[in-house]
Amino acid sequence: MYIKIIIIVFLINTCRANSFFVDAIAGSDLNSGKSTNLAWKSVDKINGEIKNKSFAPGDSILFKSGGKWLNTTLEINSLKGKHDAKIIFASYGVGEKPIVRVNNVPTTIQEVKNADGAAVIISKSKFLTVRNLEFRGGWAGVYIYDSAYINIDNVTAGFDSTTGLVIAGFKKIPKNIIIDNCDFDNKFSFPYSYNDSLTIGNQTDDGIVAYSIKNSEIKNCIFKNWGHASLALDGESGLKKLILNNKIHDNVMTSPDVAYGGRIAVDDAKFTEVYDNIITNTSVETQLNGIKNNYHDNYFSGTRIPVSNESDRAGILIQSYARKKVRRNIYNKNIIVNTEGVGIKISGNNEKNVLQNIFSENIISNCGSKTNYIALEVEKLYDNEFGKTKKNKFINNIVFSKTNIVFNYRGKNLSAESFNSKSEIKPYKDEIKNNSLVLIH
Repeated sequence: MYIKIIIIVFLINTCRANSFFVDAIAGSDLNSGKSTNLAWKSVDKINGEIKNKSFAPGDSILFKSGGKWLNTTLEINSLKGKHDAKIIFASYGVGEKPIVRVNNVPTTIQEVKNADGAAVIISKSKFLTVRNLEFRGGWAGVYIYDSAYINIDNVTAGFDSTTGLVIAGFKKIPKNIIIDNCDFDNKFSFPYSYNDSLTIGNQTDDGIVAYSIKNSEIKNCIFKNWGHASLALDGESGLKKLILNNKIHDNVMTSPDVAYGGRIAVDDAKFTEVYDNIITNTSVETQLNGIKNNYHDNYFSGTRIPVSNESDRAGILIQSYARKKVRRNIYNKNIIVNTEGVGIKISGNNEKNVLQNIFSENIISNCGSKTNYIALEVEKLYDNEFGKTKKNKFINNIVFSKTNIVFNYRGKNLSAESFNSKSEIKPYKDEIKNNSLVLIH
């Protein structure tokens, strides 16, 4: 009897589900939209049907492949599917991904810099899937806020956008957001010096920036040429300031054609796991901060130094840029290679303490080509205007280098043997042991 009831409920839900088609060339908003021959034409028609609550759980809104919708925004507001019957926005037919663009094609760099609006806005909604579509232009290609259980799958976003995807919370923390197999390529070239970038202004910000997000996952994505960070978790901004219990993994991030950007920037996050990512050929250090996060098995390669002040640059910089201390994080089994600056740098700058973190089994190879081949640096224990770096653990890390002086500890350049001898020295109380050096030619 229970099995029969389940089958009946499934059949009822299946029968109620409808597909609606949108064709930018052959469609008409006077049509029913319920077949490819009776497709709608405009995004405005879809927005109107959303406002009229015409879509039910299980419905699909399908854009014809190869189509382009310019000077428009897909506004998905207060649309609710169900856990087992999500509302789907996707494509149909053969060809390139359908493109929704908030503005017209810009003719100047200034138009990109001052872009406004978003190509798609998902607000106060839940149980939705957006897949196989492309969103261009605007302040953001994709903007999600106050929403939950949203799947963004195989989406391309960010061309001519200031930011590829923005996630924020105003009345509710966004949760259970899954971003999978997406392409965030800004297609922007910015091959100037860092000083030039300060003069004319960076034209792009982040591939993805989340101001609040929990229980979510960003995976299998490609990020290229973003002018601040490929991915930024920034709980300092926004109204609902919480970044909690997320997973960031199996992404590729690079910025070969810009003077400043491309890295991961994690601040003010908690219980977040970042692993199996490749961050290569970037022009600024990755920042991995927050509280009780786990950063492991990532690969960092070829971080460049775009500024004259080389001492402030590193492959990975541990230094708070948020409201809180950098505390109780684990940095384990990461590989950092071929950086112009220090491989890993721990700094108490910005008035926040860096303490009780564990750095273990990391491999640092051929780093510091512009900073005397220092692989790992721990800054002095500052008071007053600076935070304190203390009670951290440095265990079983391996350095491959052309020189045997590869550690800078509290202002002194040291060999691996001398670095290990500094364990538990007051007032630092760092635990340092079994770190080793392999000379290379």
